[in-house]
Amino acid sequence: MQEKNLLHVIEFESLRGNKYIYDISTNTIWPYPPIFQKILYLYPSRSKEAIVRLLSDKYDIDDLNNFYDLADNLIRKYKAFFVNPGEIKNIASFDLSIEEFENSIANIKHLILEVTEKCNLRCSYCLYSGKYDSYRTHGGRSMDFNTAKRALDYFLGIVKSEKRTRKFGTIHINFYGGEPLLNFPLIKKCVDYIEAERRNKIRDRILYSITTNGTLLNEETIDYIMDHKFALAISLDGPREEHDKNRRFPDGRGSFEIVYNNLLRVLERNPEYSRNITLTLTYSYNHDLRKIAEFFMKYIPFENINFRISPVRDENLLPLIPKRFLNSYREILKEYQIFLSRGKKDKKYHFLSSFFKNIYKPLYDKHFFTGIKRSYYSSVCKIENFRLFVSVDGLLHICERINNHFSIGDVEKGIIYQKVKKIYDAYYKQVVAHCPLCPAINVCSVCPSFVGAKGHFISDQYCKRERRKLKDMLITYVSLNETNNNLLFY
Repeated sequence: MQEKNLLHVIEFESLRGNKYIYDISTNTIWPYPPIFQKILYLYPSRSKEAIVRLLSDKYDIDDLNNFYDLADNLIRKYKAFFVNPGEIKNIASFDLSIEEFENSIANIKHLILEVTEKCNLRCSYCLYSGKYDSYRTHGGRSMDFNTAKRALDYFLGIVKSEKRTRKFGTIHINFYGGEPLLNFPLIKKCVDYIEAERRNKIRDRILYSITTNGTLLNEETIDYIMDHKFALAISLDGPREEHDKNRRFPDGRGSFEIVYNNLLRVLERNPEYSRNITLTLTYSYNHDLRKIAEFFMKYIPFENINFRISPVRDENLLPLIPKRFLNSYREILKEYQIFLSRGKKDKKYHFLSSFFKNIYKPLYDKHFFTGIKRSYYSSVCKIENFRLFVSVDGLLHICERINNHFSIGDVEKGIIYQKVKKIYDAYYKQVVAHCPLCPAINVCSVCPSFVGAKGHFISDQYCKRERRKLKDMLITYVSLNETNNNLLFY
């Protein structure tokens, strides 16, 4: 028996009371007047003529024809609004062969070296703080040059491989920790080695990057980073009061003053270098977003600086968001609405634009039907885009976020593709096959890095939170656009 098509949408209202529909299959938003709603409800079971006849006593004939034609075109051309559970079950599978894995991974462009496990800070939300199941705690090991050289040789061998189809692109080599500047001599040795190898059939552009807490930036490290045009990611969580809540030294001292002064030192040395800087802000529910926004708008007005903004990972599982945090969120949202209503850019609002675009990016990235591709999995990295992470002991992983229980090889043997396939197969079996009809599938952040030592990817509590978050996103998103149409898309 063939399964019946189901209406696969979210109905919601803006803060002004206007009705909208979010189409999950195409990740698009449409105004949703009652006439459109009734047509969609009747569409699977009745012809156009029957629908028009049935509704003609309530609505204008021309309006009925126009709305029906709109729905019919979207459904036929883009498979919008409805979904067949049977078809999804067939699509939501992962059956790449080992050879297909190898060919896809030949196009990887990110290598991340964990040059040390050591860190001079003890941030409360650190993955290695001991709060997170399955992740190591703070360690004392550092990578040696022999391990780093083998990792570089292996990665650059992939870059030069005949299987690689992505030519003349950019490859990224990131130095990671712990706090990577604690092993600064190794970083310099690696760069010297790469520069020598660059002349040997490496046609891609090489971009170096470093992710640092900013406390160890000094004249020597700043000069070196600038001379080699590193992309520099510095952790800064706002003003002193907010930053020091979570980012402290082992003795309890806050790190704000050192980090902020070092950032200013970089910017004073070369203001144009701001375009190479990303400030990584991790906010938790004990933060005051209003104070954070005021700080970045007043004291970091460089419009070329990038922001990487994310919530503390474990707080995604909290059933309730503290009222104080919600109030601060509403305050900066109101400020952002005022900014949008002015209809012009202002560099001091760069932080607010970054903050809200980070939240709503999954929605406006695929707004309307530009290059749309029907898929039934959460918003995970594509296989060829995974970042090859090398831990201090030379073990290989599919990215820096995954825990130590899922090595996919080592610098001696290289990638063991059967292990990569095993992780992705488990991911698809446990998550993707469970998720196709979930309304949050396009914005869900669950990825293989969420897997635990016991092999489980996610909890029902997290899923409920993702669905609630999507509904809130939709309401705020359309309400902002009603304030000043389409300014979120500039």
